[in-house]
Amino acid sequence: MKAAVKIERRLREIEAQDSLDDLRTQLITSYGLQAKKKDVRGQRRTTRAYGAIQRKWKSIQAAAAAYRRTWTALLALGMSESDPRFRMLKKEDVKAFTVFSADQQLGDLKKCVRPSWIWEDLSFVDAQGDEAVKEYFEDGTSGSLVVIE
Repeated sequence: MKAAVKIERRLREIEAQDSLDDLRTQLITSYGLQAKKKDVRGQRRTTRAYGAIQRKWKSIQAAAAAYRRTWTALLALGMSESDPRFRMLKKEDVKAFTVFSADQQLGDLKKCVRPSWIWEDLSFVDAQGDEAVKEYFEDGTSGSLVVIE
């Protein structure tokens, strides 16, 4: 049984990493949709933009739920709750993506908080296949960054 548990745990670790990568990607693209919505004019386009944002929010929630299910399975397979790679995903961990300091408004420094633990590992950027997606991630993860809730 030990060999089967070891294999199952490794598969669940891969699944947890994939879920976290998906969550991060969804959060980054959500930020892009929010920024794009600011430039939209007209009722039809505004409605469309809000619809896209709502669909993205559902994708974020689905990715978070998938990670939580996998995390629970990892605990059942013997992973410690203090594992540094896979931690409990709290509601406050699912934060908007880190934004450029140029996007700050006067007084926003009061909102600055430490980034969620999910942003400690950005290796998922290298795993993205599409070159345009890589450029988008690289633009979003370089320079002076501040987290805004």
